[in-house]
Amino acid sequence: TSSSGNNSGMFEVSGGRVNVLSKAVDSKVEHLGMQTLEGVAAEGTRTTMTLPAGSIGNELPIVTVYERWYSPELQVTVMSTRSDPRTGTSTYKLTNINRSEPAPTLFQVPADYTVHDLTNGSRGYAIKPEEQL
Repeated sequence: TSSSGNNSGMFEVSGGRVNVLSKAVDSKVEHLGMQTLEGVAAEGTRTTMTLPAGSIGNELPIVTVYERWYSPELQVTVMSTRSDPRTGTSTYKLTNINRSEPAPTLFQVPADYTVHDLTNGSRGYAIKPEEQL
């Protein structure tokens, strides 16, 4: 869920729908510090948004919470959780993060392939022996 203000009022995007809000959204951002998740240091932030009663026809305030743990080193979100009473809680989490170098053989042409050099400056390609003309 995201919200934004413009000259015609506030709106909220939720579940692929745009809802015009009759009242302002209260938004608060908290910095949660650093935490290690799956062996990776990550910075946490929690954004709490409150839709006031009556803003989209709701009788009571609606509180949504989005928590994000971001690794500056890997430049990726390691974990995020969104909690909204209208849609429930969803969690995204990277697991089994392997930071070791991949095996060099993953980047080599298999032994039963032949590399053909293209003369027009394009990159070469590899084919299996049985596919050769």
